[in-house]
Amino acid sequence: MPTDGPSSARSDALARVVGLHARLTAPTCFSHTSAAVLHGLPLWEVGIVIHVYQPSSASGDCSPQIARHAPYPPPQDVIVLDGIRATTLGRTAWDCATSLPPLGGLVILDAALRAGLDRAELDARAAAAAGRRGSVRGLAVLQIADDGAESPWETACRFVLVRAGLPVPQTQVPVQTRLGTFWATLGWPEWKVLLEYDGRTKYADRPTEELVREKRRHDAVVDEGYRLLRVTHEDVRHPTTLVSRVAAALPTSVRPPSAPAESWDSRRPSPPDRRDRGFGTRSGMRTDDLVPNPRSRCATPAGGAGGEGEVSGARRSPSSAPCSRPGRRSPARDPTRTA
Repeated sequence: MPTDGPSSARSDALARVVGLHARLTAPTCFSHTSAAVLHGLPLWEVGIVIHVYQPSSASGDCSPQIARHAPYPPPQDVIVLDGIRATTLGRTAWDCATSLPPLGGLVILDAALRAGLDRAELDARAAAAAGRRGSVRGLAVLQIADDGAESPWETACRFVLVRAGLPVPQTQVPVQTRLGTFWATLGWPEWKVLLEYDGRTKYADRPTEELVREKRRHDAVVDEGYRLLRVTHEDVRHPTTLVSRVAAALPTSVRPPSAPAESWDSRRPSPPDRRDRGFGTRSGMRTDDLVPNPRSRCATPAGGAGGEGEVSGARRSPSSAPCSRPGRRSPARDPTRTA
């Protein structure tokens, strides 16, 4: 099965699923982030909890590393992957969107849409789940989900900007230049502002040659009148500075109101009565999602667990979230793009 992120953490998560599958005798369907691993979706955080649906959440095994959810999903929501029953891609994505912290849910929704999940299926699940636990959060995440994100860090970058109150950017923006067509990670073509996420891997093999090519691409894009901002994962981890940089490049009319620095960096948990209020406010941005949980092994950093219906074993995580442009498929990367 395909994986994404550090192989050891994801391999361990997959091994735990396979091991539990071999031990369980009751009808079981793996779900939430455990099903996401089986589907090969990237996770913002690879935790140690295994999620399963069973006919009843009651069990003699009270292990805190097993979260049992009930009721058991209907047949159309169950699929067999390499001999292991799991929730379908659509059910998995929706369960994660309604239970994980916003960034963790958004990473999975983006990846599921990119893997071919029909947005109409998610829209139908959101409508059917209206009023249930986590539905506000799930709908908020779905509204900004976008199949154009090619990595969890690209999702995280977009998440930071949207949650701060900036206009939702377009993903995979094509730019015609004298050197050909390049594709920027994010951007607002109407204002000729582009943002390019720079990962470490593209410079790893031939750093000098790649830096020269990247410089030529950069100059070609700028020659067309665009402003191109480059972002790394260190920038994403400091959202106040990142948002300030991007906001300064956009028209004053679309810039968000200033937020006190402490509201961006607070580790204080949300009040209980605000656990299901969607995505949060412009001035209430917190970076909890961007900081790895020290008790989890991270594939890129932070997430959580939980689900609808009854659950026993693992503790639920608080949170809320948003997501995208309907029906648009982003082009595959090619050697001439800007990233």
